[in-house]
Amino acid sequence: MSSKSNRNILENQLQFNKIDDFESFMNEPEIKIYFARKKYEEESDPSLKKEKWKELFLLKKEFENILSAEGMCLAEKREDFYQNTGMSFWSEVMKCQLLSLERFLVVTERLFKESPFRFSINLARLRRRSPVQYNYISLIIKNSSNYKSMKSDYAKVSMRLAIQEYKLIGQEEIDQLINFFNRIAINDLTVLFRTSFYKNVKVLREFLDKLQNNDKDFFRLNDEGLCSLIVLSYAHLSEDKYINLLSKIKNKTLETEKKTLLSRPEYIANLIAENTLKNPLIKSNKLFEKRTPLRIAICVSGQMRAYKEAFETWQYLNLEKHNVDFYIDTWSEVGFRFPDPISGNGAYRIFGHNSFILAYMKAGALYGANSMYKKYPVFFEKIQSSSKAVTLEDLKSVYGENISAIIEDESDLVFEDDAGNQKKMFYKIESANNQVMKSEKKYDLIVRIRPDKIINKTKEKIDWYEIANISNSKNVLFSDPISVTNVLYIDDQFAVGSPSVMMNYSNTARVQKTASKEKWYGFTRSLIAHRTLAYSLLYQGVLVRDFMTGKLGGMASTGLLSKEAILDLLLQDLPDGPKTSMDHLLIDSLV
Repeated sequence: MSSKSNRNILENQLQFNKIDDFESFMNEPEIKIYFARKKYEEESDPSLKKEKWKELFLLKKEFENILSAEGMCLAEKREDFYQNTGMSFWSEVMKCQLLSLERFLVVTERLFKESPFRFSINLARLRRRSPVQYNYISLIIKNSSNYKSMKSDYAKVSMRLAIQEYKLIGQEEIDQLINFFNRIAINDLTVLFRTSFYKNVKVLREFLDKLQNNDKDFFRLNDEGLCSLIVLSYAHLSEDKYINLLSKIKNKTLETEKKTLLSRPEYIANLIAENTLKNPLIKSNKLFEKRTPLRIAICVSGQMRAYKEAFETWQYLNLEKHNVDFYIDTWSEVGFRFPDPISGNGAYRIFGHNSFILAYMKAGALYGANSMYKKYPVFFEKIQSSSKAVTLEDLKSVYGENISAIIEDESDLVFEDDAGNQKKMFYKIESANNQVMKSEKKYDLIVRIRPDKIINKTKEKIDWYEIANISNSKNVLFSDPISVTNVLYIDDQFAVGSPSVMMNYSNTARVQKTASKEKWYGFTRSLIAHRTLAYSLLYQGVLVRDFMTGKLGGMASTGLLSKEAILDLLLQDLPDGPKTSMDHLLIDSLV
């Protein structure tokens, strides 16, 4: 469709919606850029196409769409840039950089003035996904006159924590932090005391040491502040110090049997303390002797992606001396994670060529996912149809003839409001654990593992007897350790513990449902990846230890598309070869 036709359609739509200032509307930046892009893409004459490119590029610069303008430069071949555009590559790219930097500084200062506290929280959030940008902005803030002249105590503390410049010097800082914890919501505190902010974590530990030795300061914390300290301490304190903190809180006796009061922070704090402290802290670990093989149940649950490839690495679990049974709980369709063009999630499980993955994500950022889906239907249809079915015989050929297995058709079950697949995941985790319970066999340990989880080969072997003794005597789960990202977090791909501990682990969905119904203070209102599991373990009093540093690997992959296969699929959508800048971006990454 021509640009003129597009203009006519748009004009008719505007008149239908009684927008009569059409010419003024057409001068809006987004509209001018839209039609300039359409003219460029539709132009077939090479000499005219150069002019259309230049027109679009200058419009983007004029209206401060700097990143997109810079992307246009970088998408062109450098050696042909002047011939194709009539402009100097380095000159235009550097101008874009300067314009971008200038705009960046202006926006940063403006946002900082708007709300220093909220700005600091979002700056700290940036650290996880964009560490380079975080460092740039932190440097700007440190040298900002607005930062140095801040008056609000809680905003000043927040900003100093956000850029990791807070130091606990004396009583003034202790008073500041007590007031800060009493005032600030836990979801903001977890951002500021994230695990990767090791300087802030050190401050938190020093602060807690001071409070433990000073009852007067400790009990100046309100109930919300105490709950927040428990959450952060669960991830950041040693086991002994965490227990000591809960013992101090437990001294404030409350009637936790009044379930309707669990919406209040003081009752939740006491509930966590009671559930954790009721477990005997036995010093001796002699429940299981090394001369007797352990009875271990392996619960494999979830979609069977790359399970054969992953299983080959499970030999490094060193289970050959123990009595092991497999319980499989899965879906008939293998399934896969669709490779998101914007975030790149799932791309490394489909494409076997790193240069293409980077170009794929760049195309998503520059042109949008919908544009890609429309332009390359054959390519995306092939990806969508790559899922396969799994049978009981398939599972037996890998895990052995004597497995217990449940294979369900996903289409037979309805999981409402489950965009993140958390309901499906915990349904299968619980179902696998129920298979173990119904078997009526007695097990010393239960392992939960995803089918595609890789186990790394390490020099140090796993001491399963030590794990069994600790987990059965102290109510400890072994997994990747609890951490704080923007929220309380635990990995959900591998875990091992006693049958009672793994019952706590597998009933997460039920705990969340109860917590939501009774409005437990601080608990997630829905099933949220990693976060709900972490809070479920915390509230049930389960301690978490690192399974073995370096032992747990990533996800296995199978059937990755080679660069030749990717190129072949794209060219089926482009029988006349690449024409648009998006086409060239993707194709050039493969040739």
